[in-house]
Amino acid sequence: MGSFIQPALYRILTHGLQQDLPAYMDLAQRFGAPILDLGAGLGRIGHALLTEGHPVVMLEKDAAYCVELEHLHQHLSSAEEDNCWVVNADFTQPNWFVKDHILRGNKSTIPTQFGVIILGLRSIHLLNPEDQCKLLTNTLQHLHPNGALIIHHTTIQKDNADNIWRFVAEHTTEDGILEVDECLKWNPILKQYALRHRITQFTKLGQQVARWRVAHDLHPITQLDLQQSLAEVGFVSTSTQSLPNQDRLVIATQTV
Repeated sequence: MGSFIQPALYRILTHGLQQDLPAYMDLAQRFGAPILDLGAGLGRIGHALLTEGHPVVMLEKDAAYCVELEHLHQHLSSAEEDNCWVVNADFTQPNWFVKDHILRGNKSTIPTQFGVIILGLRSIHLLNPEDQCKLLTNTLQHLHPNGALIIHHTTIQKDNADNIWRFVAEHTTEDGILEVDECLKWNPILKQYALRHRITQFTKLGQQVARWRVAHDLHPITQLDLQQSLAEVGFVSTSTQSLPNQDRLVIATQTV
């Protein structure tokens, strides 16, 4: 999946991001538990659903992120801890639930069929077309008959890929301020986007003390193409739900 970003920097990039959480909570109530959080990252989505009382499997490919998820697990209530599993595995592969991959949670009770499977944020765009197909096929095999696969889809247009840095966020810290800038560029040879972030740390007096750059390679997939791919692997029905930032959740089911 894409370029690796250090967990500390990823935490800055996703700081305060909550606009999608109410939709996931509503859909979890509608389609039921348990829930599989694919590419769980630092547990932003999975933890929110845990606090609502849902059993959640947080599956993450990168070991460094799994370390952070294990730390999160240690600070859960006893009820939440019983409802939480951390799995270090590649969700484009069929052997997600080999017991050696389960880092936290009761290995004998881990769910393997789900009412809701979530692929959050830009995760679908981090996968090349071949891995996208593998993921969609695997999720269908682990979904309850009346369950739903929920994919956060971002509309990415070449018109916006102008290679210009733009300010997107500012976070106040104990030591000063963190500013986040973003730049999107289209690579016509690789036929993918390069999304770059620049994080700059300033003191309270406005002096720059550090700067970090991180990058993702994003594969374009339109909403129509995603719906077609879902149909090709066996999903029967798809619908969409708008998010406040003009992104959409694509909701795929095995029934009409």
